[in-house]
Amino acid sequence: MKYTLSRSFVKNTKRKLIGVMIFCVSVGGLLAYRGILGLDYQVVIGGYLLWIGYRQKAQLTYWNNTNDLIFLETDKSSMTVSDPRESRVMDIESVDKVVLQKIRGKVNSIVFHANDGDIKKLQGFDDMDDIAEKIKDMFGEEKIKAASFFHH
Repeated sequence: MKYTLSRSFVKNTKRKLIGVMIFCVSVGGLLAYRGILGLDYQVVIGGYLLWIGYRQKAQLTYWNNTNDLIFLETDKSSMTVSDPRESRVMDIESVDKVVLQKIRGKVNSIVFHANDGDIKKLQGFDDMDDIAEKIKDMFGEEKIKAASFFHH
């Protein structure tokens, strides 16, 4: 089965990137300006914040160009998340435990704990409840744990 990213997840991610970018560029620009006037250490901090703001712009461009091209595919033995840069495959046999994180009764994210200590988190796809049901079928009830957040 093939799943795509949810529109609300993409919108929230873009909103966060824009907020961080605006903060870094405005504070970084102010610090760089004040540092140049006084030949102070603030130039370095301002320059670093401006660089972070620039990187956020690059991330935003990436999300704008590729959000429709990110997919989750599942089959009986593996799960694959693919985007234009790469495909990441997780073998079902390598997973020790799966945690379904729920908010308001709906699955918000799924955390996979691998045999080698690696932890992977899956979130932001359409039909997360359907994905959770498919994962229950793939792993069995003994490896699945449900966790709830205390949100209203």
